[in-house]
Amino acid sequence: MRIADIEFINYSNAEKTGIGSKLVSNNTLVFFNLHGIKDEELEDIVNYKSFIHKTWKQGKVTEYFVYKYGFGQNSKVVYCHAGFSPILIRYLQNHYGYLINGKELYRAREIAPLPTMKYQLWDFQRDANQAWVNAGCFGILQCPTASGKSIIGCAIIKKMNTRTIILCHTSDLLINVWFNYLVEQFGGEIKSRIGIIGGNLSNKDRKLMRITSEGFDENIKKDIVIATSQSLLRGDKLSKLGEEHFGLMIIDEIHHYAAEQFKKVSSVIRAVYRLGLSATIHRPDGLSPIFHALLGDVRYRVGIKELVRKGLLVEPIFYSIIINDELACNKIRNCRYKLLEYSRYVKKVSGSSELKFRYILGLCESLKSKGRKFMLYTDFVNKQTNVDEDGTFTINDENVFTRDEYVKKLKELKIKVVGVSSEMSGLERQFIFNKLGTGEIDGIVFGSLGNEGINIPAINAIIMANATASTIRFPQRVGRGMRIYKGKKNCYVYEVILNTTKELQWSTDNFLEYEEQGFTKERVFVNNDGYLIKKEIKEIKS
Repeated sequence: MRIADIEFINYSNAEKTGIGSKLVSNNTLVFFNLHGIKDEELEDIVNYKSFIHKTWKQGKVTEYFVYKYGFGQNSKVVYCHAGFSPILIRYLQNHYGYLINGKELYRAREIAPLPTMKYQLWDFQRDANQAWVNAGCFGILQCPTASGKSIIGCAIIKKMNTRTIILCHTSDLLINVWFNYLVEQFGGEIKSRIGIIGGNLSNKDRKLMRITSEGFDENIKKDIVIATSQSLLRGDKLSKLGEEHFGLMIIDEIHHYAAEQFKKVSSVIRAVYRLGLSATIHRPDGLSPIFHALLGDVRYRVGIKELVRKGLLVEPIFYSIIINDELACNKIRNCRYKLLEYSRYVKKVSGSSELKFRYILGLCESLKSKGRKFMLYTDFVNKQTNVDEDGTFTINDENVFTRDEYVKKLKELKIKVVGVSSEMSGLERQFIFNKLGTGEIDGIVFGSLGNEGINIPAINAIIMANATASTIRFPQRVGRGMRIYKGKKNCYVYEVILNTTKELQWSTDNFLEYEEQGFTKERVFVNNDGYLIKKEIKEIKS
């Protein structure tokens, strides 16, 4: 039988071992001394999970997860980050039959059993759960927004009965989804066993939530740790995180993680069992293979149509409202911007169309008159920065209509709305979402937030004030309105765009996934005076 010896090297013991602190830096590396391995097998191991991708700055780039270090007379040495080492152990055991000395360092302590879950899983959730277990408790579950991915996660935490870390990329996902779902499923007593890192919570917020106001060192020791990845990148948190022994790592909405950020955090978490959750794993930058390398392959996939047929989601009805604003369209046709600057300019001009602004206000009035609760996405925050969904504000010569202007004008029309901002804590946003659910307000207006971490079943209308260039954001926004609610039959999705080549192309690209599942989208054309001039497919129902 082949034998591999594992040695953990970090900054504190690097010099002692002769490896040197320069190589290790602040992250823990795991060295595998592979006895009796052939040269071609070594090359296979070094290339395991690596891949080549292209970047516009660098051309071809190879992502390696395993590296050669040195060679003994009868053995060969490779190393990797602590977060990848459980994956390499699996490969060495299953593919080459290695006996691993030192893998006991990965054992996480069991935790006290969690209470029985409040809700039973739907059939497809049980199937997803079982598919992940059958794959060795390692892999990705791809389910639509609003399908209850977090409930599947709660069931897996209960089943594995080990220390768990849940990584989110927004405060809303941390508080309004994971914390709330854990408490809802397992009862208020579980709060003392949950550590929260990030979320922009003050001590006052923590008291309202009835959770401890302890610091990082205390929260990271809890049975279930929920953290935003951004918070873990600050200070010396990564090195402390690498010292913890977790059994299970859950990463929610994996497609949103920037590749470097994802690698930095996941590379130090020593978790044998790994679960990735997402509605889509496609990334336009071509870096989706990183998620497969660190989380495994997709083990289960279910589509929106199937869940609508099962009565688990309401059916979305799609409309593209195409505004023929001649002034705005001529600006775009005559501009000299190219490539990325051109795309940004299109968004700015589209966001500055007064004709479109008036149409959206009228649409909100119509929705209110029919008792429909709406979420309005503007993608622009305020005039001071003109920040759009890409975080850019390079072209400032267009007077875009912002979140705050929509809120002001809608209130003048006696429509009860609230604008949600990133300055609010996750808890403050949750209070606003609750008001929509209770009927105290008619709608919520978002700038660059609101794509995820929001659970308001009463929502039955989504308005996008422009086409988004992101094929990821569109389904996330649609999903906000697809949850089941008493008396709710459909979710109405309105995408309001200019009659320009670029926005029409974005609209088409965003809808491809739905078109493949058999959904249709009605296109409604509005002329320069604000009058409807053409309808396609069927009568508009707004």
